[in-house]
Amino acid sequence: MFQQNALYLQHEYIYMKKFNITGTCISERHYMADTGNKIRKMLEIVENGDYFVINRPRQYGKTTTLALLRRELSKSGDYLPVRLSFEGVLTEILSNIDKKVVLMIDELDKSSDNDIFIYFLGMLRNKFLAAREGYDVTFHI
Repeated sequence: MFQQNALYLQHEYIYMKKFNITGTCISERHYMADTGNKIRKMLEIVENGDYFVINRPRQYGKTTTLALLRRELSKSGDYLPVRLSFEGVLTEILSNIDKKVVLMIDELDKSSDNDIFIYFLGMLRNKFLAAREGYDVTFHI
């Protein structure tokens, strides 16, 4: 019996790690930098009732960092971490509306990080193309 990216030794699968460049990294399957100190600092900020912002370019590990923080917060039992993606919210909101929506965005290009604006436009384009193929309800085509 063979599974992709796994080595079978004495009734046990040993997953061979690989580099991940798309989506959340999983420490058991992907090579990762040690983020333990960063996660501990973020937990301390949360426990103090403060907030923080992660502002980095694409492929920097923001999603993975938040996934690790969510895991640690869940372990404590004191928190209910809720994952919220702007993309997911937009789809959820627009899928429950029976009218055509005109999305008007002002001053987004003035944000301190122009990469966010470019990413946002890319997300809208992907959703538009998916709607053309019948896989997304964000755009009415």
